[in-house]
Amino acid sequence: MTTLELKPFFDLLYQKSKEWAPETIIPNIKELSNIIVPQLERLTEGKFRHDRNEALGFFDAIAQFSSTGLLLSLEHFQSLIKNYAQRIKPYPHYSGIKIELPVEFK
Repeated sequence: MTTLELKPFFDLLYQKSKEWAPETIIPNIKELSNIIVPQLERLTEGKFRHDRNEALGFFDAIAQFSSTGLLLSLEHFQSLIKNYAQRIKPYPHYSGIKIELPVEFK
């Protein structure tokens, strides 16, 4: 496993997504959400709440889109990544949340 803060995670996700075919976006994110969402849900302290909720919102948005059965275009997906990454509060209000990712994702 490798550890990343949320902003670098979203940056890495954006870069990795360039390699994905549209039909693999939702399955890839579902697989990642199985790893990341439980980690985020354990963060209950007040300082984590905003950033945690934004990251959870990203995964929830993808899950809701997947329920439509439509393909998610790379452009739309990358737009979602940018939008949610911008919602993570910058220093000095940044929570510093760190998540563990499988090494092969990096």
